[in-house]
Amino acid sequence: MAAKRPNHEGPCQLSYHGVADYQTREEKLSGIANATLANTPWETINPNAAGDWLNQRNAAIDAFPALSDDPGVHFASRSAGVQTNRDPWVYNFSPDAVEANMRRMIHKYNEEAIAGRKDEGDLDLDPTAISWSRNIRRHALRDCPINGGRQLAFTGCSLPGRGDPGR
Repeated sequence: MAAKRPNHEGPCQLSYHGVADYQTREEKLSGIANATLANTPWETINPNAAGDWLNQRNAAIDAFPALSDDPGVHFASRSAGVQTNRDPWVYNFSPDAVEANMRRMIHKYNEEAIAGRKDEGDLDLDPTAISWSRNIRRHALRDCPINGGRQLAFTGCSLPGRGDPGR
C-alpha cells in the first residue's frame, strides 16, 4: 500500500513490513488477521548506494574476482561447460528414443554432407530434422559424413524445460 501526502515536501519516507521466512499459510494469515496501519510494526527503509531497497546486496561481493575474459580479471577464460546445442535430440529417459533421434539426425546430416553442397543456402536447414550449428554446417559443406550409433551413447543429465525438437 502506498499513500502520498499532497503537501509533503522533501524526500519520501518508505515504511515496510515483511513476514518471517518459512512461515506456513496459517501463520501468515494469523499475522494479518487483526493487522491495522496503526498496530503494524513498520520499518523505515532507505535505498543503499546501488538503489536496493530490500534484500540489499553485500558490498563484499564487489571485491570478488569477476568471471570474465576482460583484462584484469581472475580467470583467463570462461566456458558454458558441456554444451551440445542439441539437448532435445540427445537427451531422453529412453535410450531407444535417444538412439532413434540420433539416427534420424545423423541420417539427415549425412544426406546433406554427401550431396556435395558448397553453399549454406543450399543446405536443408529444417530445425525439426537437425539442430544445425555453425560447426555442423561447415562440416557438411566439406563432405564430412558422421558415423555413430549406440556405442556413442552414455548417461548424462540435462536442465529441465529444454523444449521439444518437434515444435
